Amino acid sequence: MLDGGDRTPYLSRLVRRLAQSGIEMHYAADARQKDFPALEAGGVRCDHLPIRHKLDLFARARLRRLLRERGIELLHTVTGRDAYQGVRARGRARGLVAVVRRGAYPKISRFDPADRCVYGRRGADRFFAVSRDLERHMIERGIAPARVRAIYTGIWSEELTAAPFDPRGEFGIGGGVFLAGFLGNVRPVKGVDLLLEALARTKRAGAEIHLLLLGEDDRGSAARLAARLDLRDRVTLAGYRPEAWRYLPGLDALVVPSRIDALPRTAIEATVLGVPVLATRVGGIPEILDEGRCGWLVPSADPDAMAEALLAMAKDAADRTRRAAAAKARNRDLFSIERCAREHVAAYAEALDSGS
Repeated sequence: MLDGGDRTPYLSRLVRRLAQSGIEMHYAADARQKDFPALEAGGVRCDHLPIRHKLDLFARARLRRLLRERGIELLHTVTGRDAYQGVRARGRARGLVAVVRRGAYPKISRFDPADRCVYGRRGADRFFAVSRDLERHMIERGIAPARVRAIYTGIWSEELTAAPFDPRGEFGIGGGVFLAGFLGNVRPVKGVDLLLEALARTKRAGAEIHLLLLGEDDRGSAARLAARLDLRDRVTLAGYRPEAWRYLPGLDALVVPSRIDALPRTAIEATVLGVPVLATRVGGIPEILDEGRCGWLVPSADPDAMAEALLAMAKDAADRTRRAAAAKARNRDLFSIERCAREHVAAYAEALDSGS
């Protein structure tokens, strides 16, 4: 597997599970960003291979040498940067299957040489999309259905049983208010501005709802908007926090106000921990919340609908408990790392059979 810069723990867990399943796993990544000793202890052979950018010729030459020396049969890349490097490094090597994981919606321009290299007929043999919505998107962009397969990210594992953090105690939020949370960096696509607009509407309605924002607000846009909406007493900007998911059990609800999102990891983490989720009906989010049966879905870019849902959640604890329990029972298997690994093993075998 070639990892050009994914910073999530998901890939390390997946690689270890695949090695445990009997696959000979080789992991090429930047050793400064990954725990190579832990991976090697799990039976994974690791190689330090930083990729500075998509056109890094030194990295490509080293990768080509590794593929040849290790006798690699299938190359699995995980970011846009290493997808191009992997397909180019493979070249015309006979018998080497190239697989690309997609976790975001690609534009796939016919005028971009890199896109033609990766997505064209002579490009990657298979694409693993993290949601069925992303799978449909790629097929609609002209990729043959036989080349695309949806495999959900495996989130649930024993690592999520670590002791939770206490957000109310740490940030001084009273026990009598409804505590909603947002986990992620403040970027336009994440819709934090929509959430703040919705929160302002709940304040005007007289509801006691507080928002804990866990993520970087580098440009200060969330802080400025909260001040303009007179929400400084209703919003805690906590900044980036390691292992932010450990705050989830202390929330009354997680809000995912994204404008687009293939499969938000925080929404999955919340559901498997039994935390109610309110989210926008975009991308793969309805797949996480079972079309609203396991959470609350509102239209994208609609602060009024989001405010109404927040008010309904705050008023009805029994409904929150019911939907959260349904989500937990459903998603612990659907988004487990074990299931994810099994589906990768089957997809690898299928790709190798088709490429032989």
